Amino acid sequence: MISAVEALWRVPHPGPNNLLAASAFTAVSDVCRADYGGDKPVFALSTAIRSLGVPCWLPADHASLSVDPRSAANAIDHAFTRRTITRRHLCPLDLADDLPPLAFGQARLAQFSADELSQMFDAERLARNFPTQPIDAKRLAQFQWLVIEESLAVNGGAEARAAPFMYMAMNRDFGEIDPHLGRFPPSVEAALFFLLLAPWEQWSTMQEVDWRGFRVPWIYTLNDDLFVRPSPPPSSDSLTLEPWIL
Repeated sequence: MISAVEALWRVPHPGPNNLLAASAFTAVSDVCRADYGGDKPVFALSTAIRSLGVPCWLPADHASLSVDPRSAANAIDHAFTRRTITRRHLCPLDLADDLPPLAFGQARLAQFSADELSQMFDAERLARNFPTQPIDAKRLAQFQWLVIEESLAVNGGAEARAAPFMYMAMNRDFGEIDPHLGRFPPSVEAALFFLLLAPWEQWSTMQEVDWRGFRVPWIYTLNDDLFVRPSPPPSSDSLTLEPWIL
């Protein structure tokens, strides 16, 4: 595995038009299929090497983000053999006052530094996937955050994790409506419900503007599964950066 990954890492920038058909890539794919079984991991492996910073896919000014090939090989091995994954939901509390730090169940509420947010968002992995969309952790650090982490069992093979749409049951009713489907993931919904039990309408000092203690305009979910491509980093412009609304 290590020698195959080292050969793939030596492919010069910008690489062939179709790296997935190149001999260096297929050699790693063949090793993975031989060692771990299952389908040939084309989508899973391409997602993994992008997150690890295969040099030929990185812009020249981002070359330092590339993981060394030995560590990359170990990360790919871990992705194939792991039994659980961690899913982290990052919820900005927009328009929130200074709330005390809280920890309950799988959730915690706090204000984090820019370095802490960069770590929680896995900023280096995002930079490898989206080199032209840097995350503005300094501005995001102006807000308080509700963070929920859940550990889940690995479900399906590598390709099913990387491209789940290819493994969907096509005999189901796509027009079916679930009238009780929540807007948020269940773990996030439970944490928000706990926070909303507080008497915000009594604590509000400007009820004519808004009695709610905060708003959650979006949720960013980060999966530490190397075979799952991360979503683009959120923009701080989607949040209310003004300290007061007059």
